[in-house]
Amino acid sequence: MVGVGYGKGATLPDEEVRWLTPEQVDGLRAGEGVRLLDARDAPEFQKASLPGAESLPQSTLMFSRGKVQALVDELVGSQAGELCFFANTAGPNAGITAGREVYVMAFLLELGLPLTRMARLRGGLNGWVESGRPAPPAGRGGGPPLPAVR
Repeated sequence: MVGVGYGKGATLPDEEVRWLTPEQVDGLRAGEGVRLLDARDAPEFQKASLPGAESLPQSTLMFSRGKVQALVDELVGSQAGELCFFANTAGPNAGITAGREVYVMAFLLELGLPLTRMARLRGGLNGWVESGRPAPPAGRGGGPPLPAVR
């Protein structure tokens, strides 16, 4: 069990946290859509990220929430859509139980976003790149924008 929280101490039991592989993300991109949310800090996001990803840094949520409040409100207020969170590495064999994306997920869970809408990217950004997929600098090419279900 991953026990992280912001206030209420939300816990994210391993068996309830869904994982998406890069292949599954590609399938969602081609189908009903997915929003990719990068939990890494802004300089990391600017250097490289998944094509179409949005920046939602864990450190900003903790210390400067006002800077991302509009995105938080949009995510929590929306009733539909698949959300996939990632940082650098993630997975049962990555040696990291609670990466930055888990803290973001716990925070949003506490605000009322259903865990059923959230997933983690297996392997994180590193796994994405290792699978041969692009990770261009934020705002630059690398593929079509991701369709988002809102």
